[in-house]
Amino acid sequence: MPDHPKPRVTIVITQRDRVSPMPEALASLFDNTPEAFDLIYVTGRLPRRARTWLNEQAQKRGFRHIEAGRPLTPAESRNAGLEHARGEYVVFAENDVVFKRGWLSAMVAC
Repeated sequence: MPDHPKPRVTIVITQRDRVSPMPEALASLFDNTPEAFDLIYVTGRLPRRARTWLNEQAQKRGFRHIEAGRPLTPAESRNAGLEHARGEYVVFAENDVVFKRGWLSAMVAC
């Protein structure tokens, strides 16, 4: 079994008020981020359909979904993700961000 290097970056995505942007934002992350990364998706309380979808995506794509089961402040969400982060860098984004190719390599280069 080949030894894969540990990703340098953990991306923590936190929940905004709306859940409808989640599918487009998550797809854009995976489509436009060729670099290796760990993903932690933090949510407070999601509607059942959104929670089921996100858990299926976490299983399929291999990321961690942390659900508090109650509304979270933005700081609580980021702290929950940071608690589980590993790697050299942590990037915080919200669930309505649409990622463009090259975004992560540009941030790491900074």
